[in-house]
Amino acid sequence: MKIGLIMLSMLVLSSCGIEDDYFGEEKPLDIPIVFAEGVISLEENFEYPCTFSRKYDEFFYGAMDKDRNRFLMHVKKGTDNKWRDPEFISFTGLPEMEPILSPDSDKLFFSASLNETGKPSELYFVEREDEGWGEPVRLPSSINSTSLEYFASISDSGNIYFTREGEGIFVSNFDGRKYLKAEKIKEFEGHFYASHPFISSDEQFIIFDSRKFGGFGSADLYISFRTTNGFSEPINLGENINSGSWDAMASLSPDGKYLFFVRETFNERDIYWVEFSADSYK
Repeated sequence: MKIGLIMLSMLVLSSCGIEDDYFGEEKPLDIPIVFAEGVISLEENFEYPCTFSRKYDEFFYGAMDKDRNRFLMHVKKGTDNKWRDPEFISFTGLPEMEPILSPDSDKLFFSASLNETGKPSELYFVEREDEGWGEPVRLPSSINSTSLEYFASISDSGNIYFTREGEGIFVSNFDGRKYLKAEKIKEFEGHFYASHPFISSDEQFIIFDSRKFGGFGSADLYISFRTTNGFSEPINLGENINSGSWDAMASLSPDGKYLFFVRETFNERDIYWVEFSADSYK
């Protein structure tokens, strides 16, 4: 990968050394702002989804450079409780994207390509070990298929929600021993290109993006709540969060207080964050 100059740029720009859960950033209110501009969100890269560990001592996100090289980035806190510089991390040696931690932070899910140039299309996870992460495990054929799968989010019960490109959002339930055959969430079929599901840890709501007609931009963020009959009719997160651009790939801070997502304009993609309460949409 051609990442030498990119990594050098990141090291020069970041130099965090900041003792704060959110990189010393001023916390947003109800209007989204760019997250950690010049440290995480960089002008020369397209950024992808991010995820914090439960203890706010690790942070992962994805990036793509101008040559369309895709890779994962990792930031840790030191023993002094200050964030270190972002570092490139790889588990498969191939293009990897969309890291999402499990609620207990013991597993990291991500998508990886089958070759050095392709779009990430297979779902993997790594499990936390004493001083790092174990070997990557490809999720079984009950989840991965001949289609493209990406953006996996897991609940406390072990159920995995993910995107199957061009088909929609799927869920594979965990029966305590194995992952069952993934089933499409039919309640979202009316939403064109429903993608990138983030499930709450208790599975009481799900956030995803869609290009549904009548939205604010080329893609909008929606929330849907669990009912006795499945998921409710998705609710647009509204014009304060959604824009006239492409708003997608959501995740929540571990405490659920902040929504992180990606906004892409004509020639830029950055991570944004905003104050959030799921209950306000009920």
